[in-house]
Amino acid sequence: MDRRRILRLFLLPALAGLAASMLAYGYLKTGGGRSANPEVVVPVVVAKQAIGARTRLTAEMLTVKKVPQEYAWRGALSSVDQAVGRVTVLPLAEGEPVVKSALALPENKSALAFHVPRGFRATTIAVNELSGVAGRLEVGDRVDLVGIFNQDVAGTPKSILLLEDVEVLALGREEGSDPKAKASGGYRSITVAVKPDQAVLLALAVERGRIQVLLRPADGGERRGRVVVTDDAFRN
Repeated sequence: MDRRRILRLFLLPALAGLAASMLAYGYLKTGGGRSANPEVVVPVVVAKQAIGARTRLTAEMLTVKKVPQEYAWRGALSSVDQAVGRVTVLPLAEGEPVVKSALALPENKSALAFHVPRGFRATTIAVNELSGVAGRLEVGDRVDLVGIFNQDVAGTPKSILLLEDVEVLALGREEGSDPKAKASGGYRSITVAVKPDQAVLLALAVERGRIQVLLRPADGGERRGRVVVTDDAFRN
């Protein structure tokens, strides 16, 4: 690729974005100035204080300012609720607009650690076409996890609803022509968010039995509590 093409495709857009960002930040720091269209203003979320990277945002850290539309930073959030609970992937200066690219959002492909909810842990379990909902899972889905144990482990063949309403954080995608990977929708494992005590339970269940994934409805659905079924359920 020649220099002129690199300049046109990459450097110029980057410089234009930087210039727009500096204008917006400068406007907010100086308290505003003359605007070509002063009647057209938009809300922009800004940092009340200096905020470091890997910080989970709270409402107390943020405020909303009205700025002329031409000074609005591209990708800036317009409501504090859009930012609260999110983790920063970049440091923010006091008064700096909060933009989507500075936060850990699914579309930003940031490190998995930024997407693990506070108080939870990420853990991965292997799945196949049958146990993994035929390759239909997506990041953000909520699932239940069922443990299936044989007689040697449980005294009698047993199926237990171990965990309910668990968030899927990531899918272990596989590339290539592996027919098993294709049959399972392209992933052979799923990573879920669980509390530490649940992670310990799940680790033992994986070691001593098999895990079946149940996809929950989009609106969440009801919880059933602990459900245990043995092979007595099939006897008259």
